[in-house]
Amino acid sequence: MITTKEKGALLVEVLISSAIIASVLVLLAGSLVRFNLLAVNNLRQTQAAFLATEGLEAVRALRDTSWAGQVATLNPGTDYYLVWASDQWSLSATPSLVDGRFDRAVGVTAVYRDANNDIAETGTLDSDTWLVTARVSWPTGRGTTTKQLSAYLTNLFNN
Repeated sequence: MITTKEKGALLVEVLISSAIIASVLVLLAGSLVRFNLLAVNNLRQTQAAFLATEGLEAVRALRDTSWAGQVATLNPGTDYYLVWASDQWSLSATPSLVDGRFDRAVGVTAVYRDANNDIAETGTLDSDTWLVTARVSWPTGRGTTTKQLSAYLTNLFNN
């Protein structure tokens, strides 16, 4: 026969074990939510890296088509937006979202050469070279996140 003391001890044991199980379940649920947020963030970071790389490649394709007609006329400090139409890239001044989420822009910066013909901050302007930057931004729960890639682009084909 179970005494009153034993019934009380059993009740305390049940309460403590229930509290431990509830705590573990809450921690597990919190971990799953955090894991999901990290997975989504990693997905967005990867997508942005691919979009920035594609932006640089699109400007390279424009360079290959015609440096003088497509790339040399770009204005440093101006954001350009890529448009894919009729199986070719073009640049537009009108912003547009990629996949309804990502804002992708490309821009160019003038490149200067020193007396040794090395790239420098000052010197002689190299009209056959641009520093091209592709920037991809997207909204997050804490503001806007930006991924940026840059590469030098030259008039390789002298066209």
